[in-house]
Amino acid sequence: MDYRSLQDTALSRGSQEHQDGAAGAGSCRQLHGIDGLDFHSRWRTTQLRPAVFSLVNTVVGGGTLSLAYSFAKAGSVVGILVLALICVATDFSLFAMVSASRRTGQKSYEGVMKAAFGTPVQVATILFVFSICFLTPVAYLILLRGLLVPLVEAYFTHGQPISFLAKQLLMCAFAIALSPLTATSLGAIGSLAVFSMAAIVVLALVLAFRSYQCLYTNGIPSPSLLPSLPPSLPSLLSALPVFVAAFLCHFNLLPVFGELHRPTRERAHALVHFTMGATYVLYALVGLSGWAYAVCRAEEEGDGADTSVPDNILLAFPPDDPLVNVARAALVVVLSFCFPLLLIPCRDSLLRLVWVWRTEMGRKGGRGREEAGLGAHLLGHRDGPEGEDGAGRRVGQKVGEEKVAYEEEGGVEETPAEFAASFSSTLPSSSSSSSSSHSSPPRSSPPPNHLPPSLPPTLPPAIPPAIPTNATHRLPLLLLTYLLLLPILFLAIRVDSVASIWAVLGSFACFTISFVLPPLAYLRVGCREQRVKRAWAWCVCVGGSILTLLCGINTVGELLKS
Repeated sequence: MDYRSLQDTALSRGSQEHQDGAAGAGSCRQLHGIDGLDFHSRWRTTQLRPAVFSLVNTVVGGGTLSLAYSFAKAGSVVGILVLALICVATDFSLFAMVSASRRTGQKSYEGVMKAAFGTPVQVATILFVFSICFLTPVAYLILLRGLLVPLVEAYFTHGQPISFLAKQLLMCAFAIALSPLTATSLGAIGSLAVFSMAAIVVLALVLAFRSYQCLYTNGIPSPSLLPSLPPSLPSLLSALPVFVAAFLCHFNLLPVFGELHRPTRERAHALVHFTMGATYVLYALVGLSGWAYAVCRAEEEGDGADTSVPDNILLAFPPDDPLVNVARAALVVVLSFCFPLLLIPCRDSLLRLVWVWRTEMGRKGGRGREEAGLGAHLLGHRDGPEGEDGAGRRVGQKVGEEKVAYEEEGGVEETPAEFAASFSSTLPSSSSSSSSSHSSPPRSSPPPNHLPPSLPPTLPPAIPPAIPTNATHRLPLLLLTYLLLLPILFLAIRVDSVASIWAVLGSFACFTISFVLPPLAYLRVGCREQRVKRAWAWCVCVGGSILTLLCGINTVGELLKS
């Protein structure tokens, strides 16, 4: 099948079918690139291996420190099987996202959901993004506290434990000091991708080496230490949210796929398969090694020792372990610079929610985009002439018509991708001015949906992390960031266990984002002749919905008990 002929046919016919969703559901020949980007576009320069590395880097992150805790809850054999099932289900849901994106012509998770289901689901998606980006900084601050305290006690207080107040002040100082980074260019922060991946690899090697030392140097048999089955069903349900949150990368998939060279179906499958396979191996190594070390150390200490596995596995190591302190220091650097990368989408998703609501209310009242209000102003959206958006497009204009419309206005011929940026990514660059609402993007620039690599388990920017450099915009954005930081710090101080944050995050938001909405979008806009894949989509959707309900009930029960 000639992909380019299908691409030309789809663009010549416009995008009416993917605007209403239902019309495109039965057509197996309607294929779009990401935002109409041509199959052989000069912007598609990323080869498969770098794309896999970038996507793996966006998957693994702070949740890796809690995998040993989850394996202890699920059991060794059951944990390996459950992790594999979640990996396979995530693999299929990522395929569903790519397929739905190709059929709707959308380049973002939010855009796919809006094209498939309309504004209500788009608003729900923004709320999920906000909840993920609000709770993940809380988890990161708790992890940072657990990493910083041993380093301070080992090298500054000479082994003397510091007080509870000093621990909280240390964490708050780091958060306040890092928050101004949200008002600067994040290009340097995004360049830490290689370092963040290296930190996770170092963590895995350190855990494997220390567990090997403890088990075989002391002659302790490992099979007897790690139970194969979970102690109870609630214990297994407590492990699932962490596993699911650790695989979440749906928001980062489409930007990576949009830059993939020769994005054929086979290469899309290879991108997802290799990413999930590499992540699974890394997670199994970290989880089992960390669990084995924690239990082995308890066995060494004899009767009366604490046999529980901490939700931050590095808390099981002594503060004066130099090898572990290398991993601690590396993770402190990575988590510190990922903290502002989480505050930015948290803040922007809140503003975007206000903007979408005001825009919809304005449309109902016949006032169009003039009702976008504060959210659009702070996000940097510019109003063009009446009935147009900031790029000179007519409101409601189809992707396939943008090139023609722009030529009629006397503009330079550009590809549809240069004018198909959704509202969620229409932010001015540092070189843009308020009077350039009709200027086209530079031809050498990457697609506007590029996201910098970061350290998840959950880093799903609803808006690309770029803000206006105008001081009028920067000040209110910074004030809003500090307002969001207050409840984040409050929760980080009050909540001592990061497992509670992962449980709430995974049980409600991550299950829905991973296993409910993508299969539903695929069923809505996908090819009806693909009966086997549609059956898989139903299985993932129904199974994800049931597990969301069960894990949610279990999480609420555990929170009420504590």
